[in-house]
Amino acid sequence: MIRTIIADDHLVVREGIRRILTTAEGFSILAEASSGQELLLALRQQSFDLLLLDLSLPDRVGLDLLNEIHLEFPDLNILIFSGHPEERYGIRSFRTGARGYLSKEAPAEEVLKAARKVSSRGKYISSRMGEVLEMEITRGPTASPFDSLSNREFEVFQMLAAGKSIGEIARDFRLSIKTVHGYRSRILIKLGMNSNADIIAYAFRHGLIR
Repeated sequence: MIRTIIADDHLVVREGIRRILTTAEGFSILAEASSGQELLLALRQQSFDLLLLDLSLPDRVGLDLLNEIHLEFPDLNILIFSGHPEERYGIRSFRTGARGYLSKEAPAEEVLKAARKVSSRGKYISSRMGEVLEMEITRGPTASPFDSLSNREFEVFQMLAAGKSIGEIARDFRLSIKTVHGYRSRILIKLGMNSNADIIAYAFRHGLIR
C-alpha cells in the first residue's frame, strides 16, 4: 500500500483527494494536515511514501516549507496540488524537491495518475507543465528578471504582493526585520521597481496573485 498524507487547509479539498485515492487500489490515507506545523509533526511521527501538498498552508510559506520537508525527508515523494499558476510555481517546485505539480482544476483521473507516478519515484509533468518547460528551454533561464529571484526572494515577493507588511513577513519566516528589508531591496533592484505598489501591479499583471 502507498502510505499517503494529504496537506491542505481546506477540508473539502482533503476530502476530495481522499475520495479519489481510496476508490482506487493501492492507496492508504494515513494522515491529513491543515497547516505546516501539523504536517511536520505528522511526518516526524510516522513514515509515508507520498505527500500531496498545497503550497498555501496558513502558517508556512509554500516553497520554504517544501524545501524544509525535502531536506529532512529526502526520500518522501511529493506531489504539489495547488491553485497557484504552473507558469511560475511549477518549475520552482521541481527545483525545490517536488516530483510532480498538479493544478487543483485537474480532473480526478489525472490526480490518480499523478499520484501513482510520483509514488513510484517518477516525475509527473502535466501537459500544461510540459508547455512551460518547453518555453523555459526555448527562451533560456535568464530571459525574465523575475526568474532571477531566489526561492526566498520569490516568497517574499509573493507576500509583499499579497499586502503583508515587513513585520508580518519577518514573523512568518522567523527572520529579522532587517533581513526582510534586505530581501525586499534585492527584489526591487532585480525587477527594476521602486515600491510595493509596483510589486502588486506586476503580480496582478502576470497572474501571480488572485
